[in-house]
Amino acid sequence: MNTDIQITKQLFLATQLFEKVGDRIFATYGLTFKTHEILLLIGGGSNTTTELSKSMNLTLAGITQKTKILEKKGFISRKIGVDDLRVWHFEVTNKGAKALKNIVFPYAKATGILYSEFSQSEKKQMLVLLGRITKHLSSIPEKQLKEFIGKLANK
Repeated sequence: MNTDIQITKQLFLATQLFEKVGDRIFATYGLTFKTHEILLLIGGGSNTTTELSKSMNLTLAGITQKTKILEKKGFISRKIGVDDLRVWHFEVTNKGAKALKNIVFPYAKATGILYSEFSQSEKKQMLVLLGRITKHLSSIPEKQLKEFIGKLANK
């Protein structure tokens, strides 16, 4: 099997395993891996559907679905935009802030266990490589990806 395919396969597998562990931790607070990430982003100042969509690499519909869940559970509130009535602005509620605060320690402990096999040097190396992968993948125009995949499908 080609090395590029092996790397991609391992990245997919690692991502699934991280999400599984994250979901187990976050479930005790009524969250999932993705809703926790959205809650963190809102707490950090990303407060519109468009901003969240770009940060999470999710569709607007996917963000809307998850923010509705967070709102229903009382973790965020939403307000209609003052300048543009089509735009919703999100804020973390007291319940959301408390959940984020309470998750920090168990999440840090779990990630510490996940990476306990690696030295600090290896962890820094992983960060650099993953950053480069993310930057490269983010730089590929959507149109170029669609054209490439279309050509593959027609073969």
